[in-house]
Amino acid sequence: MEPETIMHCLFHCHVPRQVWALSNLPFSAVNRRISNAVAWFRVVRNEVFADLFDFFLTVCWSLWFYRNNNLFGKDIAIPLDIVCSWETPERGWIKVNFDAAIFAKENKARISIIARDYRGTCIAWHTEVLDWVLNPKEVEARATLLACWLCRECSWSKVAIEGKCLAVIQAL
Repeated sequence: MEPETIMHCLFHCHVPRQVWALSNLPFSAVNRRISNAVAWFRVVRNEVFADLFDFFLTVCWSLWFYRNNNLFGKDIAIPLDIVCSWETPERGWIKVNFDAAIFAKENKARISIIARDYRGTCIAWHTEVLDWVLNPKEVEARATLLACWLCRECSWSKVAIEGKCLAVIQAL
């Protein structure tokens, strides 16, 4: 069994291999014998157009989310869902996606937020590490709050906000 490195989670494992095969990225860009994730990101960035690199990063983020769900016994997506689940907002709108991950052993959490326009181009992002963790819903609520603050800071009025914690979304 292969050790669980970043490259294993994003490329070498059977699920990521299926996801990359289903993606619209050039096979030559993603299929490299590179053991270092940072070097792999640089190679892909240099070989594809900016919009495809944004897609590449989104797929990597989705694969990491899949990995965390699988690791912590949550429902997991099938490879086609990982590649096909995000849709661009309507022209004139901004779509803001956010998520939070808890690292219980370190008593930390990480929040990630990405904002994209109608073309799917990343126009803003924010990450934050919390050095304290109360519970998953509170961390997701914090992620929601930070996503709203990002929208306010950027003066966006037509915004669709998406998160994965249904309880927090319904509370809005």
